[in-house]
Amino acid sequence: MEIKFIELLDQTGDGYNALFNVDRKSVKIGVSDTALSVWNIQRHKNTISLFLKQFGSLQIQLMIAENNLRDYVFTSDSFKKEDGDSLTLEDLDNYLKNKIMETENKKT
Repeated sequence: MEIKFIELLDQTGDGYNALFNVDRKSVKIGVSDTALSVWNIQRHKNTISLFLKQFGSLQIQLMIAENNLRDYVFTSDSFKKEDGDSLTLEDLDNYLKNKIMETENKKT
């Protein structure tokens, strides 16, 4: 399936959303203000767009692998380590990539 980032939408009350097109289906992927703070992401449109392009595409790939494509919002509570701290962005990237591979391997 082709995943295409369309645009960063206007800021919501508690974060940002981006619009993606996945095989002609519109999917919104968002990030909460709290998650932006936890991951130390600057609140500039370009920086937020880059975050949502990278991690939104990975999240969409995971949802496709799980056969559960839907709108999604990254929150600060979404991805925690065993000690309760939030994953770093590098850890989040690795987590999503590994989860995609695990899910796809279960299908074969």
